[in-house]
Amino acid sequence: MSRFANAFLASVAAFFDMTFRLPCAALLALSVFASAPAWASGAAPSRKSAVSEAYLLFEPFQVSVLENYRVRGMVTLEVYLQVPDEDLRHKTEQGMARLRDAFVRALADYGTHVAQADRPPDITIISHKLQDAADELMGPGAHVLITQAYVRRTG
Repeated sequence: MSRFANAFLASVAAFFDMTFRLPCAALLALSVFASAPAWASGAAPSRKSAVSEAYLLFEPFQVSVLENYRVRGMVTLEVYLQVPDEDLRHKTEQGMARLRDAFVRALADYGTHVAQADRPPDITIISHKLQDAADELMGPGAHVLITQAYVRRTG
């Protein structure tokens, strides 16, 4: 490269470095000063909000997809449970292990009898099975939400 090209590229880099550094510093300062009233009151900033307290997250579920008595794939699901009522939320938190077990049994039935390794999971069937299991254990009021569902072929 010529000396002129090097000088030009250095000046362009310096311009962009200054141009991007200033807005980033301003955003950082704004975020620090905006959260200062919460720190001044003595309360640590809370990550939980009223919306997130209404949802309970389960660890991802993984279920085998069986075809001709062989594992041909794995269904992976990410499931939330919306529990708007505080009494029901407390009851649900107490019974999370039983609820997870009921969900695993319902999904095992789906993986054995319905799922196919070369097709996407049927969210309608899965959500009905999980909702029936939740209603049976906790009573009506909680709603099952599936945020991710996919099949990975294994063989």
